[in-house]
Amino acid sequence: CAPKFTKTPSSNNKVYVDEGANSITLSWDYNSDGENVTWVDLMYKKSSGDDDELIARKTVNKQLEISPTSGFSGRMNFSGNAAFILWNIAQSDSRIFECKVYFKSVVYPWINNRVDLIVVAKPKITLKTTEPVILTEGDAQTLLCVVIDKPKPLITWYRDNTTIQQDPNNSNYTITSATRNNTGTYRCEAVVTAPGLNTYKSSYTVGVTVRCKSM
Repeated sequence: CAPKFTKTPSSNNKVYVDEGANSITLSWDYNSDGENVTWVDLMYKKSSGDDDELIARKTVNKQLEISPTSGFSGRMNFSGNAAFILWNIAQSDSRIFECKVYFKSVVYPWINNRVDLIVVAKPKITLKTTEPVILTEGDAQTLLCVVIDKPKPLITWYRDNTTIQQDPNNSNYTITSATRNNTGTYRCEAVVTAPGLNTYKSSYTVGVTVRCKSM
């Protein structure tokens, strides 16, 4: 036998929480299999290839130590064997956390487990068509609606409140060869949903006018 985790924050390694939530608990537990625990670390796993960052360390029989550069000073508590409570959730808290339990054993020096904390917030439309569009019949035009968020939002385009596009691979809407029927009010709506949480929406509208082609 060997030390192992008996509980992790999520079976699929993802935890969702609303931005502005009072708290979220990342709760691990483990069976030490008789090995003596020295400390438990909470790490920030960076995807850029940089060294991982120590956020907090709970040494046996000592108070929780929180790194002053972690952004969690005054916003974190520890309970049980390996549960970290995060307070006053902000969008910047979205990251991959790793819990690492260290033992005195030479054979089994540590066990570790990762979880992706995803802070869900109202989506931000970062690029859009800001001015009314005036086209001539036959013209092409792309209406922009770029949203960079996690989890990925569902983008729906409407013309005069009728759905005209819902494409998971394309957030923009293109009029390939304008006709008078393309005249109308276009609305891009971005919707973010996550298991057990609120639904968040953002949208913008832009007017399109198609004029007759001169003879």
